[in-house]
Formats: sequence, structure tokens, C-alpha cells
Amino acid sequence: MLSESRLARLFQAIADELRSCEIPLITKYFSETYRGPIGADDLRAVVHGYGDTDAAGAERLKHTMDGTGQASHSGGEQPDSGHPAVHEAQPQDQRDAPLIVADELERIHSSGVRARWERLALAESPHREFEAWMTSPTEGPLPPLSPDSGLTCWEMLLWAGARNNVISHAKLHRMYAQLAEFRRTGMLSWPLKRDLLPHEVRRYIPGDSANLPPQRGDVIMWGNGAHVAMATGRTAPDGAPEVYSFWPPPKHPVPRSEAMVTDAVQITSIDELERVVNPPHRRPPREILFGRGPW
Repeated sequence: MLSESRLARLFQAIADELRSCEIPLITKYFSETYRGPIGADDLRAVVHGYGDTDAAGAERLKHTMDGTGQASHSGGEQPDSGHPAVHEAQPQDQRDAPLIVADELERIHSSGVRARWERLALAESPHREFEAWMTSPTEGPLPPLSPDSGLTCWEMLLWAGARNNVISHAKLHRMYAQLAEFRRTGMLSWPLKRDLLPHEVRRYIPGDSANLPPQRGDVIMWGNGAHVAMATGRTAPDGAPEVYSFWPPPKHPVPRSEAMVTDAVQITSIDELERVVNPPHRRPPREILFGRGPW
């Protein structure tokens, strides 16, 4: 059964990614994904504004999927994931963006490539090629990952999204316009939480059995960017949600320098990272938020 929370996230994805002006494309997406016809009028009823939904239209759309309110995926449905359960066999332009980014991070991890983790600092760095690409007014070739390419933890997620065309250069350029002001004045007031988690946000409390676990592709953020990772959708050996992370810890200690070459993507867990981001002496601890990223 398609739960209300999953349905809401599905509508959010439609509204944010395809917009109401592309009704034929949305109709084609639903017809192929859910094996059933979707009327354009129903879609217009639920896709408008910026993620707003019409209750009656939503109900019509839910029952159009297969006549019962169930989505008919060939490989089964992940419980309340908010994303298509089977994505390997779908064309890339029909898979959900968070899954595409998660798959890219899995590929990077499997490749063993290393990259330069670098703090966001006032002084410009010659290694920050991806930042230069984002802040450039024109889009050129995406710089590759390498031990010479400096990125922050969250920029690794943005790089993976840009490489797979689920986030545009124009959107990243707008996001990073605030960084130019930081470089110029030394003052940074960046609503990173708003930029990286622009949709519904949930809180994760370590050790709380009532937690709803992040789904594959969810962005996970400590504080306002103390660290940012992405959920794999799996459970780690320590029982906590498993994540993709670009940061020296937990494999290495927190570096004292501004940069360090390390694995481009580690697979670790929220609890392992929590012990580094929120050590016992830190009060109050940084909250952990998660949700769909800026795709």
C-alpha cells in the first residue's frame, strides 16, 4: 500500500523536478513506472505552485496507479521509502534523483578513487576546482575527482548529482553566489540547511528506537553543515543507518590541517560519525536532520 508519507514525497518530487508545465512528461513517467494511465487533469490537480497538492486530485491519482492505491513495481516495494523500489533496470531519466546520486556514490566507493577533503575557508584554494566550476558564469566540463580536487563533504554529493545531471550548473551557481560574497567580505551567512534540505525534513536521534530511518538517497546533516552524508538505505553492522561519507573520519582522525587526501567515499554509519561530530564534551550536541536533497 502506498502510504501517505510516501505519496507526499512522491508529489514533492514531481512538483520540484518536472513542474506543471511538463504534464506530458510526467504522464509518461507515471504510465511507465506504475503500469497504468494517468490523466493530465489529475496531474494538474496535484502539481502546482512549489510542491503544493490538492487533496482530491491526490486521491484520484493514488487510485489511478493500479486501481487499489498500490504501486506495481516488478521487484517489490521498499516500505515507505518515498523512492521507486526497483531502479536498476529503469532508464536513468526515469529513476528518482536521490537514488541516482546514491548509486554514483556507491560507484565512487567501489572504484577506490581518492579525493582531497578541504574545509570551506576564507582564502581561495587552487585545489577547489569544483567550486570554481560552480561559481563560473558559464558551464564547462565537470572537473574529475582526484587527489588534487578539493571538496567539502556536502560538495561530494553535489558533484555526484552534477555528474549525473540531476542538479544543474545554473542551480549550483545560484547556490554558490553567497560564497562569492564570503570571499569578498569575510562574512558568511549561508542557509546551508535550506539549500541542501529544501523539502520535508525529519530529525534523527541516536539511540532512539522510535527513529524513522533515512531512506536510500536521503541527505543527512549535522547542525548547519558540520558534516553532511547520504543514506545507503542499509543498516550498518553497529545497527545504525549506514551512510556514504566524504570525510577523513572515522577511518582517520579529524585532521588538524585545512585539507587531507582520503577516500572519496567511505561507507560508515550515523553512529560512527556521531561520535566524531558530537563528542561527549560538546553541549548542546548538533542535531541530525535528514530528507530529500536539492534535486
